[in-house]
Formats: sequence, C-alpha cells, structure tokens
Amino acid sequence: MNRSTGASVYQSMTRIKVSKRVVVAVLCCLALAVGLAACGGDDDSSGSSSGGGSGGSSAPVMVTIDNFAFSAKPVKAGQAFSVENKDSTEHTFTADNGAFDVDVPSGKTVEVKALDAGSFPFHCKIHSSMTGTLEVS
Repeated sequence: MNRSTGASVYQSMTRIKVSKRVVVAVLCCLALAVGLAACGGDDDSSGSSSGGGSGGSSAPVMVTIDNFAFSAKPVKAGQAFSVENKDSTEHTFTADNGAFDVDVPSGKTVEVKALDAGSFPFHCKIHSSMTGTLEVS
C-alpha cells in the first residue's frame, strides 16, 4: 500500500467519524426538543384538582377573568357553569372552602361542576389579590 492510498483511507475514516458525531449531536438536540415540548405547552384538558374543568365548555359563562379581576354572575344550584379567562396569563378559580379548584389557562374557558346553594368566597392561588364571592341559589 502506498502512502497516498493510506492517506485517502484515513481521510475517509475521519469524515465518517465526523459525520457520525454530527448525526449523534443532531439526534440529541431533537430528543431534547421533543422532551421540552412534552413538558411545557398548552393543553386543552386544563388540569384541575377538583370541581371539573374541561376546555371549550358548553356551560354558560358565569365567571369572567379580565384584567386580573373576577366578575361573577349568580349561578343556579345544580347547574354546571364556565369560567372564562380573557387575560394573557393563567389563573385559578379556587373556593376558599375547597368546593372547587380549577386552573384556567390564558384565553381559555373551563367548566365547573354544579354546586349546591350557598355563598362561596373564592380566590386565584397564583395572584392572591384576586378574590370574589360566587352566589349559588
């Protein structure tokens, strides 16, 4: 084997190693991107710990969140209702007594299960200055 043949074989092997490294690096970046996308983002299932919660509800909107303030209309006992968030940030609609606790993503509407009659003070767990009272009769 002459020197020039040996050198070209070595150069070919070096190119293959670099190519493998590039492929591995690209695959790692893709795996990282997929993993990060799975961790974050917006899903319409609106995780809630109690009280219902589903994206795109057909129940009437009785509570509106706008400009970091709640606006609540009276609700009929036994009637499911919706909470609409017009803000560009997530809020919660949480009863002080634990009767309901739903996450309300920005720009979304979520449904809350029907409640028995009563007066329900509520708040946003994320923004403590946001409070109100829901009247159910």
